[in-house]
Amino acid sequence: MNYILKNKSHIERIENLKDSISALNRLLLRVKDEERLFNEICNILVKNNNYIFVWVSLKGEDYSVKPVAQCGFESSYLKNIKIKWDNSKYADGPTGKAIKTGEPQVMQDIKNNPEFRPWRKEALKRGYRTSVAVPIKHGSNIIGALNVYSQYKNVFDDKELKFLTEVAADITLGVIKIRSEKKLKNIINGTIKAVSIIHKYRDPFTSEHQNNTAKLSVEIAKKLALPKNTTDGINISGLLHDIGKIAVPSSILNKPGKLNEHEYSIVKDHALRGFEILKNIDFSWPVAKATLQHHERLDGSGYPYGIKGDEIIIEAQILMVADVVEAMTSYRPYRPPLNLETALREISIDKGKLFNREAVDACIEIFKKDNFEFDNSFHLNDWIS
Repeated sequence: MNYILKNKSHIERIENLKDSISALNRLLLRVKDEERLFNEICNILVKNNNYIFVWVSLKGEDYSVKPVAQCGFESSYLKNIKIKWDNSKYADGPTGKAIKTGEPQVMQDIKNNPEFRPWRKEALKRGYRTSVAVPIKHGSNIIGALNVYSQYKNVFDDKELKFLTEVAADITLGVIKIRSEKKLKNIINGTIKAVSIIHKYRDPFTSEHQNNTAKLSVEIAKKLALPKNTTDGINISGLLHDIGKIAVPSSILNKPGKLNEHEYSIVKDHALRGFEILKNIDFSWPVAKATLQHHERLDGSGYPYGIKGDEIIIEAQILMVADVVEAMTSYRPYRPPLNLETALREISIDKGKLFNREAVDACIEIFKKDNFEFDNSFHLNDWIS
């Protein structure tokens, strides 16, 4: 790709700055991981502005500067140079100084500035004439630097420097957002694991069942090409769908014989109890509703409310298929497990009547063509991507 660009007029450059700001704002709304954030910001700056090369660096604890994203004419530049943020000569350039001082650093003429001497040969070989480094920081905490190069001298005026400072601030916002969301997911993950372990000690059948149901539900959702966010929610719903059984006496859960009508009514209450436990947790997915509906059926013959058809959310429609297959093929105190063929035949008979037709077909394909297997021991799915 040819990165030799025409020097744009002042008006063109201002318009391109506006376009870049709009693109960055859209990016911040949708980006979910740091690598993509850094790379797309570099791409936006090179595409919309008169920059020959842009890269993002993170500060290392050993005074190193680690390149994490780049765009433009680089030609192994970053492999051929050494940049630090200590007190050596390798920290005297824009990047090292920006990280050390927390202030933007502009070098308007790379060729004639002695502070750029350690990198001058490699820079000029690639046509870099001007360089600016803007710190990426949160308060006094320096995360790294945004590094921008132009093939023209004296490019970075006050307006452009202000723009690049705003871009660095946007990077900071994106990093904080992504890291906060990941931390929150880790907390939720740990909480779910703790709840599952409680279930394991109280009722090992329930804990293993929830994990296996979640695992199969996720595979069904993938087979149906549902969005990843929906699939993540289905996984969480699967891991928690029987949490209401914590309100069911162990003597009933582990009863070796057939339940009487009163005992069965207590067990059936677990869907409603689970909903009451989960409804006040601010999940990003309808976990409580899926838990409430996972024993409903399309023809209205399920419980607790006997709703039917599209009244049942897709998460619950998938969950109920996985739930039934796992339960039928697993050991219970009151009966031995059924074989897989029997379980798949049963859901096939009732597809379109009790169960979502597409979910049943997907489930059968997962077992017969994809050789899906349940876990034989308790294990929590890693749902964070």
